[in-house]
Amino acid sequence: MGRRTQSLTPATSAALQPFIVPQCESHKMEHRRHKSAQRTCFKQTVAPLQPGDHVRMEPIDGRNEWKPATVTKTLPHNNYEIWDGNRSFIRVKKFLRKKPLPDHPIQTKVATPLPSTPYQLQLACPQTERAEPHQDDLVDEDLSAPQVSSPKSSSAKIPDPSLESTPTTQKEAQAAWSSHGGTGATRPMQTGPTLPKMIQTRSG
Repeated sequence: MGRRTQSLTPATSAALQPFIVPQCESHKMEHRRHKSAQRTCFKQTVAPLQPGDHVRMEPIDGRNEWKPATVTKTLPHNNYEIWDGNRSFIRVKKFLRKKPLPDHPIQTKVATPLPSTPYQLQLACPQTERAEPHQDDLVDEDLSAPQVSSPKSSSAKIPDPSLESTPTTQKEAQAAWSSHGGTGATRPMQTGPTLPKMIQTRSG
């Protein structure tokens, strides 16, 4: 717009001055009013906070913990001054959430200090002391108990009835054979140590 015209047609200087189109300015104002009405229409109305209300403060330093605080003062432009117990902050209403008080106060557990003097641990099942038997009781028990001799110490042998009935001589064998209905011609049944002698007499 500030260049010289290269046309040979004569023109006045007023015709060459720049100017703003009025339709463009009116269009911008209309767009701003539309956006403002749109924000107001969808905006949620939240009740204002009062001094003394308990709120939770949204962290803005990258943390994930919402700190509890108390509103101490109301400031203009929807700002509030809050106190978290250590410091005072100024936050906008959108960074605060109203927190109702619990019905029952939360009881904090206090850790009991450990004793300074060492102590000994006691077992769950205490050991019972065994009473040692008296010497007189041991003597009475020895007398009352029956004395059984061991088989190794006893030297007496038990007689075998089969050996007693077995004849040891030839005459006794013949007598036993005749008593059972046998004859002398036949060989009597002989058992025991005299069996070889009977075999020798018969062969002779």
